[in-house]
Amino acid sequence: MLACAGLFVLQAEAPVSRRRSLAALVAAGTPRGVLVRATLLAPLAPRVPMVVVAAAVAAGVAAGFATAAGMDEGSRVAAVPWLDLSVLVLGSVALVVVTTLLSLVTLRAATRPEELRVAA
Repeated sequence: MLACAGLFVLQAEAPVSRRRSLAALVAAGTPRGVLVRATLLAPLAPRVPMVVVAAAVAAGVAAGFATAAGMDEGSRVAAVPWLDLSVLVLGSVALVVVTTLLSLVTLRAATRPEELRVAA
């Protein structure tokens, strides 16, 4: 939860810190929908594969330790709780999406052409 709060602060601050370049894009004719999609895609592109790979590696390591420790009596392959793992992965991705959507509130204010006239 703390990581999501940090991500929210980072995502809410990003359009404000790039307000001049975003305002210049809007003034040049870039549709706001394109900026919204880019703002949504920027945090999701690296984080979704990262969460999936981290969960897969964690499941593999946990299964390896369980097998090596003999916790899986009679069987050589440890059981992986795929449902719990998928809920964890989907929950993590959903929290990233929610924090990114909440940060879009600052995008409209940061893309006003009047921001180009404000001294930085």
